[in-house]
Amino acid sequence: MREEKGFSQEGFALKARLGRTYYGRVERGEQNISIQNLIQIALTLGVEVGELIPTLRALKRPHSKTETK
Repeated sequence: MREEKGFSQEGFALKARLGRTYYGRVERGEQNISIQNLIQIALTLGVEVGELIPTLRALKRPHSKTETK
């Protein structure tokens, strides 16, 4: 969405008031994000927060330590 709206990663982080390296890690899935920052990203993009979160069906279930194979 960021690219579709014409933002560079650095420009978007600046507009969203987030650190560039932090935002880059979020985008790559390397960093957990707070709800507050998720809201800030949605506001900056002009979308609903739910549009930034994949549906449960689209997510892979992580393996539990107690699961047996």
